[in-house]
Amino acid sequence: MNREKDIQIEIAVQSFKAKKSIDKFSKKDGFYYAYKSKPIWGTDGKLPNSAYKFIRVKIRDKEVEVPQKSLENLFQPNYYRESKRF
Repeated sequence: MNREKDIQIEIAVQSFKAKKSIDKFSKKDGFYYAYKSKPIWGTDGKLPNSAYKFIRVKIRDKEVEVPQKSLENLFQPNYYRESKRF
């Protein structure tokens, strides 16, 4: 069995125009803390300019995509391109 190909993760990032969705953000004491009533991650209280487009996980022959609704409050993905083999 080739373990290097057992698990594959694909992540795509897209630009995010926060000002177009400003009414969906919640702000308190000068900091943005929620998007669509969910706590936001990755912004340090500022408006984001990037977001996850999708996350796909393939385990052997089964592929699963993380639902967009689960990604909608995660911003500013910071990753580097590298293929890691364990």
